[in-house]
Amino acid sequence: MLGLAALAVSAFAASAQAAVTIGTDLGWPADETSPGCVVACTVMNTAVPAADMAPDGLASPVNGTVTGWRFKTVTAGGSVSLRVLRFAGGTSFTGVGTSEVATPISSNLPQGPFATSLPIRIGDHVGLDASAGQTVIADTPATQLYWNAPPLADGQTRAGAGGNREPMVQAIVEPTSTVTFGAIRRNKKKGTASVTMTLPNAGELIYSGNGLSLTGPPTVSAPGDVQLIVKTIGKKRKKLFRKGKLGVSFQVSFTPSQGSLHTTTESLKLRKKR
Repeated sequence: MLGLAALAVSAFAASAQAAVTIGTDLGWPADETSPGCVVACTVMNTAVPAADMAPDGLASPVNGTVTGWRFKTVTAGGSVSLRVLRFAGGTSFTGVGTSEVATPISSNLPQGPFATSLPIRIGDHVGLDASAGQTVIADTPATQLYWNAPPLADGQTRAGAGGNREPMVQAIVEPTSTVTFGAIRRNKKKGTASVTMTLPNAGELIYSGNGLSLTGPPTVSAPGDVQLIVKTIGKKRKKLFRKGKLGVSFQVSFTPSQGSLHTTTESLKLRKKR
């Protein structure tokens, strides 16, 4: 409901300082009634003029979470929701998530921001679910897809029909910044370990650990797996060599491109043959 906007504005603004904005710039009036949503429909942009695009494009450039969204319409009442859609080939998309419902007011100003929490992947698009009679489409040249009778459902993959107008939708995406740790390979001869780290986005890394030497990439240009080498130094090295095994912990701080820093602590046991 529109009441959500008042509750969400401050949190939305804070997250937007370290986030990406996708969809359109909401610059045009939402005044297209044909082919607007004569019946309930799902609409999305596949191409718009560069001048109409949100700062970070139509599709998400990051893996993350949609934390807020906006739209335009001149029709009060009914309902509008944000949709996350995933390309499935040709004109087919899969519905992968839907926000809470907003009830539009009679205005051609951007409505929102509305708080939400929807997972989104690199390459996913955002669109709108609109009830019958909603005018969430601008009468400007663009390339759109729409689904009606019925709208596209979450978990459903269907081909969309083509249109040449511009759905008025914009979303804020907070890039994922959590590093996850996987397989550990121990070199018992050297007393070291190689740890697989999975990074969710491009970004920068900083490593820290008392009595440890940590060697990993300072930056990554894409999400994926990298290796971190963990080695003891100083007193901990002497203790490991004396005892033959030692529990250690370290921190990895990751800042995704256009995102916020997050520090993860991991523990493991090193072993040294004597």
